[in-house]
Amino acid sequence: MAPDSAPARESVDLVVYSETGEIRNSLGRSVRLGPVNLKILTVLVSRAGEVVLRSELFDEIWRNQSVSDDALTRCISDIRSELGKLSSNSKYIETIPKRGYRWNPDTGLTTLASHPPVEQHSAGRASVAQGSRPYSDFRKVLSWARRGLVYVVMLLAVASLGAFLMEKFARPSRPIVVVMPTRVDSSHQKIAGRIEQQISDYLVGIDQVDLLSRTAIESSPRNPFPYFYHEFGARWLIESELRSNSGQSVFTLVLVDARAGIVLFQLTEQFPDEQRQSVSDVENILESMRVFIESQAGS
Repeated sequence: MAPDSAPARESVDLVVYSETGEIRNSLGRSVRLGPVNLKILTVLVSRAGEVVLRSELFDEIWRNQSVSDDALTRCISDIRSELGKLSSNSKYIETIPKRGYRWNPDTGLTTLASHPPVEQHSAGRASVAQGSRPYSDFRKVLSWARRGLVYVVMLLAVASLGAFLMEKFARPSRPIVVVMPTRVDSSHQKIAGRIEQQISDYLVGIDQVDLLSRTAIESSPRNPFPYFYHEFGARWLIESELRSNSGQSVFTLVLVDARAGIVLFQLTEQFPDEQRQSVSDVENILESMRVFIESQAGS
């Protein structure tokens, strides 16, 4: 058990002890956050319902330190993972693409007040006090409870509308493209990295799009759809594959909608296996996809 003196915060099904970093649910199961993740959680909770900018979190957690953007993304992912072990509620931390994060107020942790010990009374005096309590007190409490419920419903409606508007209008002006690692068989292992790098270098030269960093891609879960869309506002994923088939090296390049996982554009080229090194020169293959990307970037 955490000590009674530890500052605690609670929600419907969670209690967090800020001195020890322990988070416990109503069934007694608990997890423990490290110091950095605990600081991030504390900042988000203290501003429940507000959008906390990524820059604000960096200033608060890593002041005067040089840390990559992906460090914060990994911390948020770790916090979500730990909270998910304790609660089946909807996600606590909401991502606001290209801006920051928000702690949902309907599940937000609220500070527990310190209550003084209840003064002991004799049975007779307690009975008299209880009997003399006016009925109007109960009606007053009921009235405040109803007002509080209306306030919560209105707050949730406003938060939902705000999230919708931010999702709709806060997207970056230039589409973000994610280049996934090239899938190859054992005979093409040596040139897989070169193909992937050439695709990335080629996309950097297209002014109409932005390229997601390799570090952010490596931190993604096994299923990229729709992770990159929600976390980074990505619009497209580019997948590539190189396999041997009947003496031919078959190279496939696919452009996929990041939100829905729908194939939008696909190219396939074949090369004799003895010329497999030439497949790493993918610029000519990418030219057709470039025309398609440029035609769609402004839409």
